[in-house]
Amino acid sequence: MAQGVYLPQQVPNFGNGQLNPFGLNVTIGPSPNNNSQGGVVIDFTSYITPTTDPLTLILLRGYGSPTNITINNVTLINSVISSVDCDYVTITLNNVSFSGLGSSYLTPILIAPRGYTSTLTINGGSMANAIGYGTVPLISVSQCDLLISGVEYYNNSGYTMISVSNATFTMDNSLVYSNAFTNMLIGLSATHPGSSLTKTTITNNNMSAGPIPMGSVIEVYQGSLSLVNSWLDSNYGMFNLINMRVSKVSMQGTKLTNNSISASAMIYGIQSTFDMASSSVTNNLYYDSLAIWFYGSDMTLTDVVFGKSVTQGPQASSFNSIILCQQGNITFNDVTNNNSGHNLMDCSSSDPPKCTIHGDQDVCDAKSGPSGGAIAGIVIGCILGAILIIVIIILAIRYAKRHGHYHRIH
Repeated sequence: MAQGVYLPQQVPNFGNGQLNPFGLNVTIGPSPNNNSQGGVVIDFTSYITPTTDPLTLILLRGYGSPTNITINNVTLINSVISSVDCDYVTITLNNVSFSGLGSSYLTPILIAPRGYTSTLTINGGSMANAIGYGTVPLISVSQCDLLISGVEYYNNSGYTMISVSNATFTMDNSLVYSNAFTNMLIGLSATHPGSSLTKTTITNNNMSAGPIPMGSVIEVYQGSLSLVNSWLDSNYGMFNLINMRVSKVSMQGTKLTNNSISASAMIYGIQSTFDMASSSVTNNLYYDSLAIWFYGSDMTLTDVVFGKSVTQGPQASSFNSIILCQQGNITFNDVTNNNSGHNLMDCSSSDPPKCTIHGDQDVCDAKSGPSGGAIAGIVIGCILGAILIIVIIILAIRYAKRHGHYHRIH
C-alpha cells in the first residue's frame, strides 16, 4: 500500500472495506518501497451514522480452509477485524494502531471460530479512544489463542476491554492505563494452563459507573492465569482488583499499590487455588473492604509483604484484618505484616469457619503476625541473652574471689 489515507469509498459497495480473504495468505501494509516510512491509515469514520455499525476491514466468512492474515504498520480508525465460524485462522498484527476517535461504539476485534484452531497475535501498536457498545468487549476471542506483546491500551471505555474464552491468553511488556470500564478490563473464562500476564503495568484505570463502584480489573472464571513481574497501581472504582472463581491463579514478583477497593476485597476468590510469592501489597485504600478474601479455596503466601494501607467507611471497624479466609486452607511462609493496627488474618470466623492454617507462623497469636524469620530471631536473641547473663555472673564471682569479697559461710 502506498502512503496515505484510505477511506470507505463507493458505499454501499464498501470499497476498501468488507474484505474476505478466506483461505488465502494475505499481508496488508506499506509496500516495500514505503516500509520505512509507514504512514498507511485506513479511516472508516465517514461511514458511521447513528444507524450503521462500524465498517469492517476484514470480514472472514467460510469454513474448512486455513487462512493466514498479517497486517503490518497500519493505523485503523473506526475499523473492525471480524472472523466468525472460520476455523484454522491465523491473524498477526504487527505495530497496528486502533483508534475510535470519538465514534459512538466500536468493537475493533472479534474472533470466534467453530473449533479451537485459531490464533490472534498482536505485537506492538496500540488501542486508544475506542468506545464499546453495550456489553460487547473491545477485543473478544473465543476458542482462539490471544497473544499480546508490547501493546498500549489507553483512553478506551465501555463494559469490558478484553474477553478471552476457552483459549490461551498471554500479555507481556504491555501498558494499560487511563481506561474506564464498568465490568472488567480483562475477563478470562476457561483459559488454558500457560495463560499469563508478564512484565505488564496496569495503572490509573476507572472501573466505576459514575459514583458507583462496579467490576474488576482482572477476572478469571474456571481458568488459569499467572501474573509475573507486573505492577497494578492506582486503579479505582472497583469491587476487586483480581477476582477468581473456580480457577487457578498464581502471582510472582508482582506489586499491588495505591489501588482503591470498595465493599469487597482487592483479591477475591471462591473455590480457587491461589499462590502468591515474592510480591507486595502497599498503600492501598480499602473502603469497607480488605486486601484478601477467599472462600472454599487453597491459598499459599510465600515471602509476601503487606505494607501500610488505609481503611475507611462506615463499616471500617469490622475490617481490622488483612486476610479473611473461610472454609479452606491457607499456608504462610515468611509473610510480613507492616500494617500496624491490623491483624494479618481474621481468626474470629466461625460461621463459616476460618481456613485451616499451615506454614511457619501462627497468625492468630499476635496482631503483627511475625514471620518465621522474626520468630527465629527472637528465640536466638533470648538464648544469647541467657548466655550473656550467665557469663556476667561467672565473671562477677571470679572478681569477688580475686578481691577478697567472697567469704565462705560456715
